[in-house]
Amino acid sequence: MIEFLDKLREKPVRVRKQIAFLFSLCIVGIIFVIWLSVWYPDMRDNARIQARVSSAEPSPLSSFMSTVSNGVGSLSDNIDSFKKTSAELLNKPSHFTATGTPVTTEPEQ
Repeated sequence: MIEFLDKLREKPVRVRKQIAFLFSLCIVGIIFVIWLSVWYPDMRDNARIQARVSSAEPSPLSSFMSTVSNGVGSLSDNIDSFKKTSAELLNKPSHFTATGTPVTTEPEQ
């Protein structure tokens, strides 16, 4: 190793800079490969967990649409009930009297 460094010192500056650059590039490449080998399996596990979670619960948009649909259905039922009740009130005038005796409306002549 010492002989290699002595030979390297005898070379021109441009060659020494090229060798230093290639050496540092190799070290960075090794560090990147190690980092990737640690990070990639963890990323795949997180992707699997996210896939399980997203399949287990509905998306916010579908949940919102379901809520709106249920609200519109309930509102429609309430409107139908109101129409039915108001029709019954209009057809039975006894609901309008205070004594409970039915009011009869006779056509005027």
